[in-house]
Amino acid sequence: MTQATAAKTTASAQTATSAPANIALATDAATATVVNPAVTVPASAALAPAAPATIISAATVPASTVPASTVPVPAPTAPVPASAVHAFAAPASTVPAVTVPVSAAHATTIPTALAPATTATAQDITANIADRVRGIPANPFAAANARVADYRAAGHDIIDLSQGNPDGEPPQFMIDALAEAAQDPADFKYPAFSGKPAFLKAAAGWYRREFGVTLDPTTQLLATAGASVGISVVIQTLVNAGDLVVLVGPYYPQYEGSTAVVQGRIYTIATSPERGFLPDLDAAPREIWDEAKLLVLNYPNNPTGAVATPELFDTAVRIGKEHHVVIVNDFAYAGIGYDAQPPISLLSMPGALDVSLELCSLSKMYMIAGWRGGFVAGNAQLMTAVKSVHAQTSLLVSSIVQDAGAAGLNSDQSTVRALANRYHRRYLALRDGLAEADLHLTDSHGGLFAWMPVPNGDDQAFARWLIDKAGVAVIPGSDFGPTGAGYVRFSLLMPEETLAQAAHRIRDARGDAW
Repeated sequence: MTQATAAKTTASAQTATSAPANIALATDAATATVVNPAVTVPASAALAPAAPATIISAATVPASTVPASTVPVPAPTAPVPASAVHAFAAPASTVPAVTVPVSAAHATTIPTALAPATTATAQDITANIADRVRGIPANPFAAANARVADYRAAGHDIIDLSQGNPDGEPPQFMIDALAEAAQDPADFKYPAFSGKPAFLKAAAGWYRREFGVTLDPTTQLLATAGASVGISVVIQTLVNAGDLVVLVGPYYPQYEGSTAVVQGRIYTIATSPERGFLPDLDAAPREIWDEAKLLVLNYPNNPTGAVATPELFDTAVRIGKEHHVVIVNDFAYAGIGYDAQPPISLLSMPGALDVSLELCSLSKMYMIAGWRGGFVAGNAQLMTAVKSVHAQTSLLVSSIVQDAGAAGLNSDQSTVRALANRYHRRYLALRDGLAEADLHLTDSHGGLFAWMPVPNGDDQAFARWLIDKAGVAVIPGSDFGPTGAGYVRFSLLMPEETLAQAAHRIRDARGDAW
């Protein structure tokens, strides 16, 4: 068994509230490993001597035990042969005139053929780069930025629907709070490591009013510079080299990237439109849950727009208690729901605080992505460890951002509801426009994005066709993990008129491409 399994077996006699058994061991020396997301690695592989990252596909779970909803897929960083995918039905002339430089698309590639240490060359110093860096996947959003920049530099008019940058402004009362805080001498000093008491109290009040969850601001909350910092800190806190992290595909790319940084392994549970892109957690093999250290959920979901049900969260909490797995919900799109019932919090489920953490962002609710604010909430014992890692590795949230964030959290949230309604109207405008091109978005219940199956199945080729022929930039679905292949993601962070224009461009450029 792996070290993670052994540790969890030892911890099995503990109560469900003894979540710290899942905290990462600082002395773990296992090697970097990048694996097929749908398989596990024998203990001998996980504890092999230090070596460059390798792709391992030896499954310890018999094929017959893998549920239909779990799709074995190639490692995300491995190239897919052209013969393995369906070619997009478009003429050769659709190859874009502008391509992304290799350096932009593969920013994390490290040379492996290094000059001898005795040779004084500039390349020698790369031998000092940690082996784990070789397993970190490239950031697809950075590649998308570079691609759009290249097209625009070449004179193309591009509607960029690939990014998640807010296109509006924060509520005026938050801008006023920030301006006032900037002149407060108390904010000239470093803030407290866990966050300003007023900010943490505001976050606890928000949880109580919106979700009926009672939290202790001093022990169950941590201010972070956005939910992304929360993701990386939580994974660093819980995952040793070789530990198994369960993701639900398609997934936000940082979950894979942060797991690679700590040399963990990934098992992906696929979802489908037939199930509303919600996972069947009980269909995963029991052996997976016995070995898993962490389950990462993300609802409302990026990229699919799915919203969690109480049944899903209840199942996750039950699995967490039965198998000693920490459950994390990335709640970055809290409040951004399209239905009469707003999105629910994982922490509102009975027993969730025994085994769970939740990550929240101010960026989406209040349109302050550039200010960088958010928080982590949950089990007090786990939070003690998360705070310890955060204090040693992360930038503290600016005092003035915390003051403005407190103003937002203490408000009646009417601005957030208005924002959710705006995104819903945009989704409908894009849906109706694309239908004229015989393209059909999947149903969405919240968040900032729209998800669409592509003609003939090749999402990478279709994304290239869109930017080259229609001047519309999107993100290929396979950038959200292998189970996202065959889809593309559209951002809703543009006015309705711009989204309608993008749809009309695609309709007019279609011809006989599909």
